Amino acid sequence: MNKVSVALCIPTYQRSEIVEEFLSECAEYYLDAGMDIYFYDGSEDTKTEDVVRKYQESSRIYYIKRPENYNTLMIFEGYGRTKEYDFIWLFGDASRYTKEAVEEIVFNLKLEYDVICVDGTDYSKMETQTFSKPQEFMRKCAWRVDYVGGTLINWHTMLSNIDWAAYNKEYRKICAEILPHSWFYWRRALDLKQFCALFLELQKTQSDWSVLKKSSSWSQEHLFYSVCEKWVKTFECLPADYSEEDKRTAILTAGEFVHFKNIKQFLLYRRRGIFSFKVFLKYRDTWKKMTRVSKWKICLASLVPRHWLDFVKKPMKNRLKGFCKAHSRIIIYGAAFWGRAYAEYLDQCGIKYDGFCCTNRKPGKYEFCQHPVYVFDEIKRDFDENVGIIVAIEHAQEVMAKLEREIDRKQFFYEPELGKELRYQLGYQN
Repeated sequence: MNKVSVALCIPTYQRSEIVEEFLSECAEYYLDAGMDIYFYDGSEDTKTEDVVRKYQESSRIYYIKRPENYNTLMIFEGYGRTKEYDFIWLFGDASRYTKEAVEEIVFNLKLEYDVICVDGTDYSKMETQTFSKPQEFMRKCAWRVDYVGGTLINWHTMLSNIDWAAYNKEYRKICAEILPHSWFYWRRALDLKQFCALFLELQKTQSDWSVLKKSSSWSQEHLFYSVCEKWVKTFECLPADYSEEDKRTAILTAGEFVHFKNIKQFLLYRRRGIFSFKVFLKYRDTWKKMTRVSKWKICLASLVPRHWLDFVKKPMKNRLKGFCKAHSRIIIYGAAFWGRAYAEYLDQCGIKYDGFCCTNRKPGKYEFCQHPVYVFDEIKRDFDENVGIIVAIEHAQEVMAKLEREIDRKQFFYEPELGKELRYQLGYQN
């Protein structure tokens, strides 16, 4: 294992349950990999602090109370003035990587890289590669670098020997309109005599969000203000070393990969109640920068009655209910995001299920949503025609192939679109 030191920096606000989930289920991956964990808490109460203190038996978990108006640039400046770590990883409190993903990230930590961009979304279909020019890196990777949790920066090159007074003065002129962490990455890269960045591709199954992260955290004002205003202006205010084409490409790629790829995404935001005709008009001059979807289609999506969008999903739910009625013993395959969504929906419908199963898990007894989690190979011998398996995994090609070999096709249910629908209906981030 590399002996490169890393500080995992997690800004958080009023999300003590998500923090506790991270500490109880995920923190050991990072601690075992040699990282120290810092929580920067801006909460108005002490719930998050109490949670962190409870887990501070490890001397490498730290709690820092953020003062008002504290931003990520201040976090970078704090580390920049004191050399303690080789890499700083600004991390989202709801970001979730598997143990294997963390190990792969640590394996690729090399001091020759100024920036390491980690991607487990599969949006771009990009393979692991390096970049020697910040302009090319921005055009292809800005959408991911902007994501809090996807970027590690090298202390030796990105944070040391900086005139922080000059940086803060430049930032204060534009701070109300930009994303500070993103602006800093791209601005600082221009100061380096030589630049080297790594885009590290992970498997889609190696990263996700906390199952406690609800879509309600995206209010209408927050989503479109962050994406259509702050995101755009972050790139537009960068120095002329980045050409207008560099900036346009970065903005469009970010918009399409993350939020506005097609008309379906606008309809989803409309259904959630965070997209409206008022929002369409407010950003009427911004859409062409963020997406290739035509403006008239975006306008129509903003006018569709929300209850129409609910109605078109009903047949999939009826198929699920019919499947459960045809089998007296129901098992959910997948004990994560989708599994929780299916479990909560079955509870709402009054449909009982035995528990969950998965391909592999830790030794010993394990529960999820207060139900047991089995290993499929250990329980398949007890299956008969009364057993019905709901596949609650987004990318389930391997699981589907396994089930088709082991049991009759009529005994398992898989509807990818319904999984997304249930996550939406129950308030989880898709």
